[in-house]
This record gives sequence, C-alpha cells and structure tokens, in this order.
Amino acid sequence: MGQNTGDDPIPEDLRRFIILNIDSVAELECLLLFQRNPGWKAAPPDIAQKLYIPVQDAQDILERLVARQLLGQADDNLYAYKNLFAEMVTRLAALYAQYLVPVTNLIHSKPKNKIQKFADAFWIRKD
Repeated sequence: MGQNTGDDPIPEDLRRFIILNIDSVAELECLLLFQRNPGWKAAPPDIAQKLYIPVQDAQDILERLVARQLLGQADDNLYAYKNLFAEMVTRLAALYAQYLVPVTNLIHSKPKNKIQKFADAFWIRKD
C-alpha cells in the first residue's frame, strides 16, 4: 500500500493514479461500475442511464477510459472492464467508499485542461 502524507487519507500512489487517470467524478463512477461487475459489457446508453448523464458524455468518458487502458472496447460499441490496473482500482474503490469527500476534492482540484491552465495564467488578481 502507498504512504499517506500527513492528514491526507489518500496514499501517494493512489493520488498519482487519480491525477493521471481520472478527470471527473463521472469517470470514476463509470470505472467503478465496471470494477464491481467485471464480466459486464455495456454501451454508452447503459452508462448514461446509470450515471444520469447524456449519452454523448457517457461515450466521451468511455473513450477516455479506453485510451487510458482502464476499460477495453469489446465489440459493436460495447465496453468492458480491463484488469490491467485491477489491484489499483480495487484499492481506489475502497478508498472512495471510505473517503468520498477527499477523493472528489482531489478530482475537482485538478486543472480541467491545458486551455484552462493557459487562461488561468492571464487571470488578473487583486492582491
């Protein structure tokens, strides 16, 4: 298991995993749906219904998780859990169940994208 830093309940290795692989709570929830049901194959409408999000958002999430090798594309627009990072995802699921707020705060604290980071560089601050 990874080391915790101070009062932070998130071990450093899981922190890195989240920062590198999870851009939203919806992505995490999608990944955990598959983790809890390892033999399950699902299409974007299935994910959209379970996460209460638009089908296009579900499609985008699935494609990002496939690109990160967290999910695999089975066939005919069906997606399935990929066990490549199974131990890490299992630990993340347990951590998320116990420390929902710190995990979601970490996800929300990430810069949304390079354009946002660029725009933030020009933000005028009143000091």
